Amino acid sequence: MKRHVQLIELASNKKTFDKEAEVHAVGKAGLEIIMENPEAAGREIWKIFEDSALIDSLYENSIRMIIRKDHPLRMLIRTEFGDMEMEADLIRYECIHQNHQTRAILEYSISESDEIIGFELKIL
Repeated sequence: MKRHVQLIELASNKKTFDKEAEVHAVGKAGLEIIMENPEAAGREIWKIFEDSALIDSLYENSIRMIIRKDHPLRMLIRTEFGDMEMEADLIRYECIHQNHQTRAILEYSISESDEIIGFELKIL
């Protein structure tokens, strides 16, 4: 089913995606959101659940993020030069269903940096 989806960088409040996307149910309580981005020659696939998420950013380089509440965020980064695994500190992950809308909020920081990276996904 097509739904309007927004992906917002929290630090800048910039919408990196703001258009129709495929949204499907996954299991009993999850959603899969497929955001095609032809301008950047790629796509993002978010599978969100109450306590966990799986995010695949599929561009020239691909990143898979595995998010589980109360655990470090795990990343697998694939480039033409090989694969690299990393962990980051999960600051916040929430999946909120309210008034026929769904929001997923993700904030994390990489140990070598003081920067907090955050996104909000909205299914309108």
